[in-house]
Amino acid sequence: MYCISISYKTAPVPIRQLFAFSASEQLAFEKYIISKQQIHGCVVISTCNRSEIYFSGDKTSITIVENEVAQFKNIAPSNLRKYFHNYSKEGALRHLFQVTSGLDSMVLGEDEILRQVKDAYQLSLINKYTSNELNIAFQSALSNAKLIKTDTKLSITPVSIGTLTANQVIDFLKTNRGSNILIVGATGKIGSIVIKNLYSKSEFNIIGTSRSHDNSKELFANNDKIKIVEYSDRYHYLKMADVIVSATTSPHYTFTYQEVAKELKGSCKHKLFIDLAVPGDIDKEILTIEGTSIIDIDYFEIASKQNNLIKRKELDRAELILDGCIEETLKNIYFQEFYGNMDKVVKKVEEKGFPFILYHLKEALSSEQLKTLLDSLQNMNEENK
Repeated sequence: MYCISISYKTAPVPIRQLFAFSASEQLAFEKYIISKQQIHGCVVISTCNRSEIYFSGDKTSITIVENEVAQFKNIAPSNLRKYFHNYSKEGALRHLFQVTSGLDSMVLGEDEILRQVKDAYQLSLINKYTSNELNIAFQSALSNAKLIKTDTKLSITPVSIGTLTANQVIDFLKTNRGSNILIVGATGKIGSIVIKNLYSKSEFNIIGTSRSHDNSKELFANNDKIKIVEYSDRYHYLKMADVIVSATTSPHYTFTYQEVAKELKGSCKHKLFIDLAVPGDIDKEILTIEGTSIIDIDYFEIASKQNNLIKRKELDRAELILDGCIEETLKNIYFQEFYGNMDKVVKKVEEKGFPFILYHLKEALSSEQLKTLLDSLQNMNEENK
């Protein structure tokens, strides 16, 4: 089993785009490549962060696939090879397991890659472009990924400030039975991440501000769950908001004490202000207004570091699970390959006797492996008495 990979680790976006495969291109390439005598099966995985070709074949197959994919994409092989990362045998299997489990993703432990790998494999399997080796490898990788997601906290431990903020907002709204969110700087980098993590929750109402000259204002324009308003109107929505997030690069305060106190006069709702700007752009004197609280960027940076520590610990656990599953998968692959020649081996053993195979094992196994085998045979003999 082999793998040729171009990913965010090896290539910039323009190169990854050149190497990307649509579903129809995946099938066309797989059909063509397995027509080569040296190649017995192929699965192509293509996402925004990676395109990878897994295939079974002999030792010449890597060069063949490299040249054929370059020709398929109409790119000179010499221009692509510097971006290729090649894996073979156990290395290819381990890489597949890491990719499928989200251990090789830009966002450690992401869930989406599992579905993408499954879809790519199913597409190849249904069209009969896989091999026995690839079937065992992919089915085991998918099972291993589910096990890691069940037995570790990798996929539920956020690390980005935007995701942590969204989770804080959700927890506050649930505790205080609120549903209205005002996000100042909604079309900026962090603001848009916060919104993307929130707008799947249909019970929340999101109002985002954007300056009139901001060309990215249309980012959420067609989403009926989000209302984009002018930045200058932000105070008008303050009273109805339960959570107010400021995620701007503004050189001045987005909310000042006097204006907030005037707008919130007579309000009895508890309001959470979240200040993600550096330096902060929410006036800290707002805390003197009854029923208000403020969380700033320092809080989330500490939380992010703590979550990264959790992720690293969970990564160690995930790697242990992965190692065990890879070992079992290699056994299944080796046994499947051996099973095809079982009749010939049995015939040879019948001709020369059991000691023939035992002496072969003595040469091939380590002393510890040999002792384990002999003890197992001895126990089997004792049990049959």
